[in-house]
Amino acid sequence: MEITKMSKFWQDQWENELKEYPLPILEKEEKMQIETWDEIAKANDDASLGMGEERIREVIDVLRTLKLITKESKVLDIGCGTGAYTLPFADMCKSVEAVDFSPEMLRGLQEQIKQKGISNVQITKSNFEQFVENAKNEQRTYDLVFASMNPGLYSGDSILKMSKLSSGSCVYIAPSQITNQAQSELSFLLEEPMEQIAKGNNVIYPFSMLYYMGCSPQMFYTNYDSTKHEEKEQMIERLVKYFSKRRTKAVDIKKAIVKYVEDNVRDGLVEDRTAGLVGILIWKP
Repeated sequence: MEITKMSKFWQDQWENELKEYPLPILEKEEKMQIETWDEIAKANDDASLGMGEERIREVIDVLRTLKLITKESKVLDIGCGTGAYTLPFADMCKSVEAVDFSPEMLRGLQEQIKQKGISNVQITKSNFEQFVENAKNEQRTYDLVFASMNPGLYSGDSILKMSKLSSGSCVYIAPSQITNQAQSELSFLLEEPMEQIAKGNNVIYPFSMLYYMGCSPQMFYTNYDSTKHEEKEQMIERLVKYFSKRRTKAVDIKKAIVKYVEDNVRDGLVEDRTAGLVGILIWKP
């Protein structure tokens, strides 16, 4: 893999877009990020992550069709969560190393491994940077390096580090065209041009970066559908923070948001749906 002028251009574009449209989870310190993922794990809230069985099945079908996993494969699942992909991988390959920095996510995975009697999964508690450093020191590589919807890997630097961990292929799943219901409707009410949620985390950036590095990346698409229910005050706080960084024509942003949320409260909660497409990006380093 060679860094070219055009690959560097796309890497810089990606970095600039992330600065302009930062992801809320990445604005928190690591300790608070872990607490957020721990809460999601405790709630068993796969739906809020868009982790539907159909999407998981479609991803697995792509990997089977391309023969990216065999019975002899060693697989690395980065940001494994409670095992949405780790568990099916375990049925398909020789071994899986499942990595996450959330203790609650890993606890959920461990319980499922025990219930199913799975013996070829190694669980590692670590953030991505520390894991990469340890793997480098121990000269470890994997036949398949896999990461799905992992905010911690939304950067060109992470793509390069994933590549160095692989002796075979890499699979990276990230948003393509995703729209959030509340933010889109409020964009209209606040007379702001409607924009997609997927900006700095759009899979087009790593695809273009890898293309100009000569990696011949492949892209497949699958549906994303996530519905969550938030308490009124929590949703107001989230939306005010989001729109306060945007250019709007509204004189009082918070007033408009409060009215929108209160109009949509049902039994003390507000439903919010995010839907669209995610890209399954595949390449050989």
